[in-house]
Amino acid sequence: MLVTGGAGYIGALLVPALLKEGYDVTVVDNFMHRNNNSLLSCAYHPNFNVIQGDIRSRRIMEPLIDYHKVIIPLAAMVGAMACDDDPIQANEINYISNEQMFSLAKDGQRFIMPTTNSSYGKSDTPVDEDSPQHPVSQYAKEKLYIENLLMQRKEAISLRLASLYGFSPRMRTDLLLNNIVLRAKTDGFISLFEGGAMRDFVHVRDVVRAIIFCLGEANWPKMKGEIYNVGEINRTKREVCGMVQYIGSKHNIEKFLISEADSGKDQDRRDAYIKHEKLVKAGFVYMYCIADGIKELIKGYRMYDASEANF
Repeated sequence: MLVTGGAGYIGALLVPALLKEGYDVTVVDNFMHRNNNSLLSCAYHPNFNVIQGDIRSRRIMEPLIDYHKVIIPLAAMVGAMACDDDPIQANEINYISNEQMFSLAKDGQRFIMPTTNSSYGKSDTPVDEDSPQHPVSQYAKEKLYIENLLMQRKEAISLRLASLYGFSPRMRTDLLLNNIVLRAKTDGFISLFEGGAMRDFVHVRDVVRAIIFCLGEANWPKMKGEIYNVGEINRTKREVCGMVQYIGSKHNIEKFLISEADSGKDQDRRDAYIKHEKLVKAGFVYMYCIADGIKELIKGYRMYDASEANF
């Protein structure tokens, strides 16, 4: 199978897991985030191949797409802030390159594509996979456009991801929970804006497990052609900070002050209670919870040099 962006935050955990499951895996990644070390532990494996290249290149992608039966597109410029900082490149990576990939693919090729639930925007009532989409940021809009193209294919699954957390060989400290714990560990203080905004959360390892679950030959026939929200829990940003404060006090974070700020806006303006029952009804069981994730992050940051963080 082909994994684009396979050296990234999700891919650095997914690729070793796929190899362990017995799959042949080819990764294409341009290593734009200095993440060229994240898959070194896979280099020994005879079923692993890696290509340093840009998914925007038709010359690189056409033979790769032609050869592989299963494609997992992870390559993306992720998050509203990153896309707003470089909207042209974001459009090329998040939309144009994936549109090209779908045009090159044949009928019968399988796609499992993690997208985002940022497209739900703000909602005063709980939302599920059939709820109207209200994307605000460029990132959310382009991801929704691509999801619409993806779901025109018969052999495709879209996974709308919650806010991810947890350690990965290609670490991201900018993700909400990862960043809150880092601020608690290093600064002992956070200025919280939009504390009442509702977010859902999922461990990156559960995302890996969800992708592998979809790949199962018993699961694929009943799951293909569908969209699934992938998330373990809903909490407000204020509640999450309170959890970090409480759990941190039990694990050598002596002081974590939370100051509610009057100014500041989330660029993707996500604020919705998101329902996750559909994936659970398909048979998936979440293994990780946010409380244990906070403990993991506290432990990991004792060893992690945040000055080397890749964004």
